[in-house]
Amino acid sequence: MSAALQIYNATGENVRPQYQKTASWVWSAILLILFVFVRAKGTTSDETPNVQWASMIIAAVSFIIWVYMFGGKSITDLPFYQAYIASLTVLLWTFAVPYFYKGDQT
Repeated sequence: MSAALQIYNATGENVRPQYQKTASWVWSAILLILFVFVRAKGTTSDETPNVQWASMIIAAVSFIIWVYMFGGKSITDLPFYQAYIASLTVLLWTFAVPYFYKGDQT
């Protein structure tokens, strides 16, 4: 996930045109798809050919929450965006995940 976040940060307002909301949304979706692909490849090996779906879904949701939290103008212009909700979502997700995810069974 860190690679997707680094790319998202590196392509900030100077590269991603914030005034073109569609471009920003498409770029976020492309990064999410790339992230899922890289995560799927990274969680498989010759010994464990199965993708770790639970951890991949948790990481993808984390990426979406992160984009919501730091997404810039295209996110903050959403009618339902509230900064305090974004902050509370990050805190709640970070607190809750360890209680319902105990690792993939291999």
